[in-house]
Amino acid sequence: MGMYFLDKSPMVQIIIFFIISILSILIIIPFGKKMRRKTDHKTVSIKGRLVDRELVLDKDVDDEMLMKVDGIYWTVKVVDGPLYRGDRVIVSDVVGNKLMIKRADKGE
Repeated sequence: MGMYFLDKSPMVQIIIFFIISILSILIIIPFGKKMRRKTDHKTVSIKGRLVDRELVLDKDVDDEMLMKVDGIYWTVKVVDGPLYRGDRVIVSDVVGNKLMIKRADKGE
């Protein structure tokens, strides 16, 4: 089919090019939207992933310290008094770049 259009004038070739381009776009865009809807997953925020998560402390904490969570260093701030190495804590909130932690209840 490509050879058929080579002997036509440049104006005819340009018009055919635009017609084929517009038809391609009209076919591809709805297909792309359909595929995007199928694969569009809700993105979970960092706050959503970390709040209510239970952690185990590797150092004693009086007020603040750096702690590695999921490969990222966070400043953790104690909400309810000093905590000790080995204590189980829960992330109660994320404020800026700080994780607010509190002691996990024994019943949880």
